[in-house]
Amino acid sequence: MEFYETCSDGFIVAEINRVVKGYIVGFMGSEETGRIFSLAVDPEFQNRKIGSLLLKEMIDVFRKARAGEIILEVRESNTKAERFYERHGFYRIGIAREYYNNGENAKLMKLNIGK
Repeated sequence: MEFYETCSDGFIVAEINRVVKGYIVGFMGSEETGRIFSLAVDPEFQNRKIGSLLLKEMIDVFRKARAGEIILEVRESNTKAERFYERHGFYRIGIAREYYNNGENAKLMKLNIGK
């Protein structure tokens, strides 16, 4: 809730019959860089383009903010998420060692969106 209150422009939800089925959270990490903090879709509603629509909306938010790139982190074990982002033009730029609380590494991914 705190994140929503401070970055409401970067908090987008997908609703079906007034029930939230997915969300994406992003913010400007710097003048040039948008950061996607979290994206999730209710498992019962996955593979219905909800995640893609949320991601496209967030990319538009970052374009309007004049970001030149978007970065995000994906759990090393989450190959499904990595493939999802790759289908949308993101590519791997590195590894953040022991990024998550459980010691798991994160794959760093980036999308160039120009200005």
